[in-house]
Amino acid sequence: MSHITCLTIIVTFGFIQMVTSNNWQYDLRQGRCTGDKLVNEDITKSASPYTTKKLTYTWSGINMYYISCINVYNKMGSSQAGSVRIIQGGVGQSEVILEMMTKNGKGMDFHFDLYGEELRRTH
Repeated sequence: MSHITCLTIIVTFGFIQMVTSNNWQYDLRQGRCTGDKLVNEDITKSASPYTTKKLTYTWSGINMYYISCINVYNKMGSSQAGSVRIIQGGVGQSEVILEMMTKNGKGMDFHFDLYGEELRRTH
């Protein structure tokens, strides 16, 4: 019994560490893009001199969908582009929170697609 408890703690700790990591990326692609396309939107922020901007984007399937694919495509060249990371949730879950950040003095221009599968309800 104590071996099972220890294994659960290690797996849980590893998951928390993965979700809250500082893994900023130019583009973000996770999962298999199957199911319904639930989000298809551009996320932009204009540039401001000597300023770094952050934007937090939250999507929730309200326990009706689980996420099968997250695709955040950076539409700016790498020298101008900001970064994106997942700070909570993600593929296989019913919510995701993304954080996007500009480079100093630059804007952001991302395209965000999210696919999900409807959860089957049993009565």
